[in-house]
Amino acid sequence: KEDFNDLKCSVNSVIEENRVLKKELESLKNETRALKDELNSIRNTINRNKLIFRGVCLPPGLTPEAAVLDVCSRVMKMRGIRLVQAFELGKPTSRNKSKPNPIMVEFQDVKQVSEIFANVKHLKGTGIVVHEDVTLLSRQSRSMLFQIKKHCTSLDPNKSIKMKGDFLIVGDMRFKWSSTDGLSTVDGRDGIQALGVQMKRDMSAFIEDLNRRDAGGTGGSGVAEGNP
Repeated sequence: KEDFNDLKCSVNSVIEENRVLKKELESLKNETRALKDELNSIRNTINRNKLIFRGVCLPPGLTPEAAVLDVCSRVMKMRGIRLVQAFELGKPTSRNKSKPNPIMVEFQDVKQVSEIFANVKHLKGTGIVVHEDVTLLSRQSRSMLFQIKKHCTSLDPNKSIKMKGDFLIVGDMRFKWSSTDGLSTVDGRDGIQALGVQMKRDMSAFIEDLNRRDAGGTGGSGVAEGNP
């Protein structure tokens, strides 16, 4: 009986130790996730005066800087744009290449980035796309949030629904997306339930389908012609 009691105490001790370790592990996961989000935000902030132009052709003798300035002035009707640098991403475009390389553009002033997006409507129908130079993590999360925005707008065109950076704002509620947690509110609450409250309907089937597609890597790019 004494041996049995000793064994029981040992088992209880192991169970308690396991509980404490699980709690510590969960805490470490949360801290790692918070640091990852912070680093992602810092990286995006550092590059906020940079944009990527896609679909800009480079005829022989025309530099990336000249091509981008031509798009800004001739197509987007803008003046006074000043660049720090512009260069092709990838190998230099050959004369016979049907799809031009993306062009990374660094502007002297972050205000000019806002001006670009204010005039991006002029690019509709040109095949030229402009988007921010953000991390892969942000591109993936924005892609998923953009799909949610599109779906919610189709359900209720009068609902206030907009994207702001890495966040989706529905009514007075902010949402974010991560590959580990899926949809959640910015304060960590269940995103599916909160979105359902905002939209006044069950959103679980749609969001769960997005979760499956995100896990399978088929979420899409979330980049549209003429859109930031």
